[in-house]
Amino acid sequence: MPELDRSMARVLALLRGGGDIRDVLAVTTERRGLDLSDLAPEAQAALLAERTAALEPSPAALAARITDAAATGRPLVAKFTVEPFGRDFHLGNTVPLLVLDRLRRMGHQVVFVLGTVTAKVGDASGGVTHASRATDDELLGNFAAYRAQVAPFVDFDAVRVRHNADWLAHVPLPRLLALTSQVPTSLWRDAAPTTVAQLLYAVAKTIDSMEIGADVEVGGTYLTDAMAVCRHVMAAEGTEPEITLATPLIHGIDGETLMSASRGNHVPLSAPPHEVFALLSALPHRLVPSYLRALTEWRDAEIDVAAHRLTPVALRALAAADITAALHGPEAALHAWEAHRDATEDNISAFC
Repeated sequence: MPELDRSMARVLALLRGGGDIRDVLAVTTERRGLDLSDLAPEAQAALLAERTAALEPSPAALAARITDAAATGRPLVAKFTVEPFGRDFHLGNTVPLLVLDRLRRMGHQVVFVLGTVTAKVGDASGGVTHASRATDDELLGNFAAYRAQVAPFVDFDAVRVRHNADWLAHVPLPRLLALTSQVPTSLWRDAAPTTVAQLLYAVAKTIDSMEIGADVEVGGTYLTDAMAVCRHVMAAEGTEPEITLATPLIHGIDGETLMSASRGNHVPLSAPPHEVFALLSALPHRLVPSYLRALTEWRDAEIDVAAHRLTPVALRALAAADITAALHGPEAALHAWEAHRDATEDNISAFC
């Protein structure tokens, strides 16, 4: 039996038996570092698909790519692009990182591509205007801050970091035009690009993928169209198209809009444990399952059992403790939980 299945069985037994929050946290925190290389390719693909909003072309195609990489003795390469436009990051920024870390723990090669060229186009999610685009020095400083804040979710000693200026700065115009000519605007599902730069951004991401030999790309759903361009152009160039995993965007703690520092509905990664726990304890109950799916290593069956057996307040407290533990460790999370319980008298004693 794979170690992940054993871990899941332990949590289910604790939930069904009215176990202590400390025991559950111990297992789920340990799971964040669990070796997943004993999973079969189909099980790996299924686990990754569980936490994505869209996987193209299919989980079966991903399993086949994993199998092929193993058969040829080469690492499966997973790509993630980082284009930090500020120095304050929040939980929403970590959602794709959990998927990437699963890929790493499955034994695959994870490559972070720092967009030292593509960031000059602006924020791909539409959140950064021309006036606020980063300079080279600002971008490198922002990336240093990013590395420090997401460190609980990424083992940077075990991944590669590449700067796309190393190759994009030398792409000749005829080559760029040739690639751009292969992109039909029909690939944009939501809306066609409103600027030429947006079209070139997607083509530049394709060059990134071909340069590092990406088998898989992970990115937020706002990149779905750009990743579709990557697949299309790679195929047109005679390269095996990458498998794309689009991860969901999470709502902020107000439950109304997507998490954003500018809206003030975010949980900062730099916040101390008691603040992280308190902010998550204000989360609307209806969003708790989605937070568990996006921000923890809980499996769907565990979330379903917990939701049926615990009160909404207890389930939210457990989710807050698990996410706080990811940032600050289980002991700090337990102290924050106890302080919140004493201050608010939330009725979660049934789970303690």
